[in-house]
Amino acid sequence: MGNKTNVDRLRTAIERFNTPDERESYFELYAPGAVLHRSPPLEPGLDHIKVFYRGYWTAFPDIELTIQAIFGADDFVGCAFRAAATHRGEFLGRPATGRSVVYDGVTLLRFEGGRCVERWSQTDLLAVLRQIEGG
Repeated sequence: MGNKTNVDRLRTAIERFNTPDERESYFELYAPGAVLHRSPPLEPGLDHIKVFYRGYWTAFPDIELTIQAIFGADDFVGCAFRAAATHRGEFLGRPATGRSVVYDGVTLLRFEGGRCVERWSQTDLLAVLRQIEGG
């Protein structure tokens, strides 16, 4: 990863996240034992992270994240983002609706050796569910 800063690493990862043909390289952001603190809970480790995101990309294959703010301090990177997508597959037990969703989120990542080892994220899943249910 050369002399990239952790902010640069997150920017690159988000570009890969947004590009379906490059999504598998998104996982280079994470260390093998990375922990994602989120709700609902996710078991630690890269294998669980991959299962989660592959399922998310199935539900929202055209998802695109837009960075609204990003900063780095020591081994931490914080990011506020907006996500826009179309509900094309099952999500939290809800079958595909074809409805568009837009939601905001924030994430804080802790890096060691150029990889994310710990991440905290908050998104408004209730807003997502309301949008896919037409409410």
